[in-house]
Amino acid sequence: MMMDRATEQSLLTQIGGAMMAAFEDSSSTGWLYVEAIPGVMAPTLYEVTKSGLMDRFINDELSDLVRKLWYLPEPEKRWTELEIKIVDHAFDAQFRYEPDAERAFAQFGERREALLAQRFGDMPVTYLPPPDDAF
Repeated sequence: MMMDRATEQSLLTQIGGAMMAAFEDSSSTGWLYVEAIPGVMAPTLYEVTKSGLMDRFINDELSDLVRKLWYLPEPEKRWTELEIKIVDHAFDAQFRYEPDAERAFAQFGERREALLAQRFGDMPVTYLPPPDDAF
């Protein structure tokens, strides 16, 4: 499938809206981090609050949008990491690519913790249980 910039922009806008809908405070700052390799995708969403970071549940809508974004480019051009930061209703998306599949697999899960510490230092993270209707 050929990369379509208009579709990519539309998906990013929809992802930003779904992120904001997941936050308790509509003026929140948020951070979405996704690691993806063929067969495995791990999105994590955090809302930045006065007391620290709140881990927010990734609902089906947000998960589906991220999956569509990952499948948009041709397989050899797919990203292995996506970061979206929202501040004051504006968002910044950064894609990273790891061409070595074995290396991407070996580092899977480690990068998120390192980036979380790099972006937010020692801010406490609260992990909430999923909503009752999550499954």
